[in-house]
Amino acid sequence: MARLACILVLASLCAPRQETELSIEQELDALIEKTNSLESFHAVYRGKTRKGEEDVDASFDLAYQAPDRARARMSVTGGPEEGTMDGWIVGRRSVWRVERSGQEEWRCMELPDPPESSRVLDGLFPRPERALEPGASLFIEIVQGEETSLQLSFQNRLNGRDCVLGWLAEIKKQAADVDREPHELVWSGDRFRCLLSRESGFLTRIEIEKPGQQVAIVLLEELRLDEPIDPALLELPAEARDLAPDEELQRGLYAQYAPGRVRQYGFLRLERLLRSQERSWNEVSRADWRAFLQVLHREMIVQRYSKWLEELRRGTEELVDRVRSGLTDDPSPAQREEFQARVEEYRGRLEESFDKAENLCTESLPAVESESLEPRQELFDVELEVLESLFDELLRRPILEEFDARLAEAFG
Repeated sequence: MARLACILVLASLCAPRQETELSIEQELDALIEKTNSLESFHAVYRGKTRKGEEDVDASFDLAYQAPDRARARMSVTGGPEEGTMDGWIVGRRSVWRVERSGQEEWRCMELPDPPESSRVLDGLFPRPERALEPGASLFIEIVQGEETSLQLSFQNRLNGRDCVLGWLAEIKKQAADVDREPHELVWSGDRFRCLLSRESGFLTRIEIEKPGQQVAIVLLEELRLDEPIDPALLELPAEARDLAPDEELQRGLYAQYAPGRVRQYGFLRLERLLRSQERSWNEVSRADWRAFLQVLHREMIVQRYSKWLEELRRGTEELVDRVRSGLTDDPSPAQREEFQARVEEYRGRLEESFDKAENLCTESLPAVESESLEPRQELFDVELEVLESLFDELLRRPILEEFDARLAEAFG
């Protein structure tokens, strides 16, 4: 009996240990980390379906050179959507070419430099750390609406990236709908099914059901990882090199850095840091918060009131001209006294206009809305202090001092 027990113990010691299986989320995290380290890739997909009596063929071409060069090309032959979409990222420049029915359209945008307020915010209250530096992320997306469809796209991220292959992050969000097979993860949803290589992290097969046509099937035909890429594949074509940025697209980019948007980011970011106890609400945080708000509201005041200040200065000059002209025509003490009364009245209206503008500015500040966070009142209290100080520094004091100096000169 003792000998049998000894044999069992030896057998248990010699038996291979079973490793704990990773969860779906952990496996996807590992694939994200793995693909984020890629220096380059080139993936080619082919798709096929049949709509009515017509065959529809498609090709999808994705190329990437770390960190900020990418190409995404989709070509469809047959069917009402026949045409080509081509896109490039080269540095801060993104270009698209769409060709349909013999018509060609080019569009371009350039990532802007963030305003000082955004840079100060990132310096004093850093955004959540990104896994990668600024650059390109590529996506093959399942778009669900009245019809399920496939979309090829890319993003040029100025503030850093979480992943190079955007579909991995999307699948991770829906990990409950993912099953395992020996070599692939299977992501299924309403009218679609995607297979993802557990080795490479690339989608290998996509099936989409569409009313009135056969199941569309897209297969990975070619995949090259960390191999030299033909430079011509990632170069901007001659037609795009001098292309002016699209005004509509640029407006959308600049809107991300509008003072009101940066203000919203600031309140929610600091509150998040305070809630997570990464920061404490103390004199250091108060001073940093004040420094950010001073830069932010300086930008907002200059943007909002610069034209008004020009009008006020013109009004001062017109009054100066009237006083000079009037005293030249009639330098009597009575005339001088009458002009002084008018000037005092005008100055009183100026002071009232500043008070009204300041009250309107503070009352019109939009609420900071979030489903998960409500910034504490102390943050808003500091903002009101900063606004009061800046109104004096940028508007009230310089205009009134200039007014007093110019009118004193006019009276001689």
